[in-house]
Amino acid sequence: MMNSNIELFGRKTFFFAADDVLIPGACLERLMKHGFEAYLVEDNASAPLEDKVQSVIRLFPDAILFFNIDASVRGINWNQFIRDLVASGAGNVLVGVVYKKRSPEEDARLKAFYERELRVTAGCLMLDSGEEGIFQSVREVLARNGARGRRNLVRADCDANSSVTFKYNGAPCSARLLDINVTHFLCDMRGQVTPMPVFQKIKGATLHINDLDLQSNAVLIMKRQSVESNLCIFMFIKEDDTPDLDRESVIRLNKKIYEIVTNKNMSLLKSAFMGRDN
Repeated sequence: MMNSNIELFGRKTFFFAADDVLIPGACLERLMKHGFEAYLVEDNASAPLEDKVQSVIRLFPDAILFFNIDASVRGINWNQFIRDLVASGAGNVLVGVVYKKRSPEEDARLKAFYERELRVTAGCLMLDSGEEGIFQSVREVLARNGARGRRNLVRADCDANSSVTFKYNGAPCSARLLDINVTHFLCDMRGQVTPMPVFQKIKGATLHINDLDLQSNAVLIMKRQSVESNLCIFMFIKEDDTPDLDRESVIRLNKKIYEIVTNKNMSLLKSAFMGRDN
């Protein structure tokens, strides 16, 4: 049975021994807009690739791991390495291979070898040149592996200085902003004197998201109160009360979400690769 967290939130995907030429950074940013988290893990001097793989599995035991079998990595025979990794059954990870486009005959041979003999669980991903083709190929294989789960959008955790401010019944209100995507945000309105009913609309809310500021109308759609907090989920709405942010704000917020989420996870990995994850 699928782990409930995987079903709800999907899996992070890591491409090992890959670079920005094989999978451009713009492709990764575009994937996140569609609810997929994908990262490149290069073969460099920060740590042996084998150690990086184990660090990723420790940090993200439900991840999808793709290995660039076109890359020459010192000390690694891809066939044996992947065979051993699949046989180990490490965590709940899915394992696959990625490579540049071959002839139809060679592609069929590789797929048969890795999928039938080595039994890679995430399959084979053959990439052609061209950003659009790469994006579509990666998106298709990630979708096939359930990388997005049930979510449509990736949420970013906001830092301690993030906030949302607005006026309600003529009085200023301020709340700590906890997380955000391009359709909703979560904040803690603890300490606000005037209770706010569900479906209350607010106009001209100013959101400070790390170092990004934007304004929008919003509507309160859910409250979860406790002794410690007064959590409120708001949905962005436009001037005509239809859902979502305006187009320019969506573009700006998507970039910020990608930056926050990517920096957080790559910082975790960098620390792990330097031996500080134990």
